[in-house]
Amino acid sequence: MTNDQCTPEYWFWIGTAFYMCFLLNEIIVPYFSGLWFKNYDQLKRPLYFEWNGRCTSTFHAIVVCMCSIWCLLFHDELWTNKLFNTDCLSRTTLAVSCGYMIYDLITMIWYTGGVPLLTYIVHHLVVIIGDILILKHNFGMFYVHYKLLTELSTPLVNLSLVIPSGQTVRLNKSVRITVMTRMMVMMMAVMLPVLIIMMVRWIIIFI
Repeated sequence: MTNDQCTPEYWFWIGTAFYMCFLLNEIIVPYFSGLWFKNYDQLKRPLYFEWNGRCTSTFHAIVVCMCSIWCLLFHDELWTNKLFNTDCLSRTTLAVSCGYMIYDLITMIWYTGGVPLLTYIVHHLVVIIGDILILKHNFGMFYVHYKLLTELSTPLVNLSLVIPSGQTVRLNKSVRITVMTRMMVMMMAVMLPVLIIMMVRWIIIFI
């Protein structure tokens, strides 16, 4: 599929992703966290927002990684012209990721402060501007998928928050083991196809 065969309204997907992140962060995650985890409602404000934000970022990471894996597996046109070929799912995935980054930037400005905030703002602005330019010019979508695959590490980084310490959310031992086990299984389910993709594709290229 070439560039001119797929021209949906990507601002719609950016806005939709932004709204879905709002629902996750402000309604869905707090609701289920309150049901499943003890002392969630007693978290101090910074930890409360960090917990919600990390859950939302984990959901975003899983969605964009699965979409990128699908595109790399089944969209051969991305491999034939790595710089200029694109498709609907690839651009929609990038638009969704851009919407998440915009929401994350706004919530960080709203809820956090200090020197770390400046570095986060610079990072997010660079990513958002880059995403919009790529969506506008349909350039380098193949390499965008490799960039999005770096989100594979996000659930593992966020996993540290479910380990009880200090004022973090306290889970009983059985619940903690269940959460960690499910997270690890989920990550393996995502990572194995990625490894297979890399091996098969590079073998095909070099044979």
